[in-house]
Amino acid sequence: MKKRTIGILLALTLCLGFCAGALATDGNETISAILNRKVKISYNGEIQNLKDGNGVAVYPLTYNGTTYLPVRAVAGLLGLPVDFDSSTDTVLLGTSEKQPSALVSKTNSGTNEYSWIIRESEELKITGDSGIQEYQNGIAWKIWNGSASVSRERVLYFDLSGHTEISFTAWSDIAAKVYVYDQDYNVLTSFELTPNALTPKTVNIAGASKIAFGANGPAGSKGMLKILDATVK
Repeated sequence: MKKRTIGILLALTLCLGFCAGALATDGNETISAILNRKVKISYNGEIQNLKDGNGVAVYPLTYNGTTYLPVRAVAGLLGLPVDFDSSTDTVLLGTSEKQPSALVSKTNSGTNEYSWIIRESEELKITGDSGIQEYQNGIAWKIWNGSASVSRERVLYFDLSGHTEISFTAWSDIAAKVYVYDQDYNVLTSFELTPNALTPKTVNIAGASKIAFGANGPAGSKGMLKILDATVK
């Protein structure tokens, strides 16, 4: 099915007209389409009988060489929740809650000499109270000047518009105070780390379009902060 998504688009059949016409002032356009009963839908090797929310059979439409499938019927076939917001003319597929995704997959401001995305798997192996813990991804912050380590120019910003929460595990090889910043370099939260302690955190980031991490240590100290397996939703 993926190969023909590719040419097969989901559409609300009630939003399509069937007679030739001109472009309306609201952006809608009436068209001449074919109710194509010849097209069969096979899912996991079985031919499917598509039905609407009332159990009435529905069929694909063909227009200009492209086949359109009724979105509610296909969503039901795939076990995907579907709804329609008439106030915004928006088809709602799936749940309204954002699913967790990795922070490192988000667009960011780019690596600098003080903060970067960890690329080496060995640097993601951290020794904790339960032995060596292996993480999938991480962000590093160099605590290079003790209590004067953090500045706006040194943090690595991630674009996170629309997300409301971030969860991660923090670790540092020295005592450190960790800061989570928003796009305006305001501190969303801060917390203390003891050396080599794996510390899980969840932070409310509602309203922030970007976030960044930084850390200070004792005066004159040097060390490393790691933010491990950070996910946002």
